[in-house]
Amino acid sequence: MLPNVETMAEAADETVAPDVGAAHGDPTGPALVESVDGAMTLEEPAAPPIESDAPLAAEEPEEGHEGGSGGQGNPYRMTFTVVWLDPNGTPIDDLDAVLPDYWRDFELVAISTTGKSMTTSATCTYPDGSDVLQCVFENRGHGLVTDGLIIPARPTATYTVTVNWPTTGWTIDGANADSYSARDLCPRGGGGEEGGGGHEGGGEEGGGAVYCEHVVELQQIPMAVVPPTVPPAVEPEAGAIPPVVTPPVVTPPAATQTQPAVASAAPRSLPATGSSSSMILLIAALLVAIGSVAAGVTRRTS
Repeated sequence: MLPNVETMAEAADETVAPDVGAAHGDPTGPALVESVDGAMTLEEPAAPPIESDAPLAAEEPEEGHEGGSGGQGNPYRMTFTVVWLDPNGTPIDDLDAVLPDYWRDFELVAISTTGKSMTTSATCTYPDGSDVLQCVFENRGHGLVTDGLIIPARPTATYTVTVNWPTTGWTIDGANADSYSARDLCPRGGGGEEGGGGHEGGGEEGGGAVYCEHVVELQQIPMAVVPPTVPPAVEPEAGAIPPVVTPPVVTPPAATQTQPAVASAAPRSLPATGSSSSMILLIAALLVAIGSVAAGVTRRTS
């Protein structure tokens, strides 16, 4: 039973009465409180808050993209890294010395189109004189976010990565596929599967940005070494007589024989004798006879 409030107020000499509930061992019970005009009143304590296991209402997601699973959580901010490897899988330090002359035409483009009909994109290139990839991010609906590609955190949210560069002679991993999922590469809580390693930034999940790194690897294909062609050896058939190879006969050139010089003898003059005159006379007689015979033949024919 509560004490008489008016009686206690008349008898009280103090400005504030003691806590009635505390006097009875109950700190949550009613208490006497003196009003402005000096009257004592009995005041009930405020009811304590009611505890509940129900989750608090989800925070409103950032404009332009839905949040995580079921619309909760902050979206990812995806960054991009390109790793160049030689045929042995060793990272290439001096790109200008190893890569072809046109390697600075390299361009990486990433696009996400899964957030409330708004497109976010990243374009990454190599500036002149630099081996560091530089990315420019365009996040529609997130005008102040320029440090990563905004991608929703829900499981169905995906993005594409395309490398615009002639990859002949190179294998490529982490680009030019159908699509990628930020939740697969960087599960909430850090870590990640092949192709990326996630790390949180700005506080706990749902309070700050969740960053995730997407890695693209390009590795040189080793050139095939073609060994010289050696004709196979021909083995003779069993029982076959090997052919007899006759070496060619070389005939030496005939020796030139030098004939001894023969001195020419001058004709000798015959001495004049008496027979020469006889011969002359005989020839003259023959000529006369021939002339007589010719004349006779002529007369006959005429």
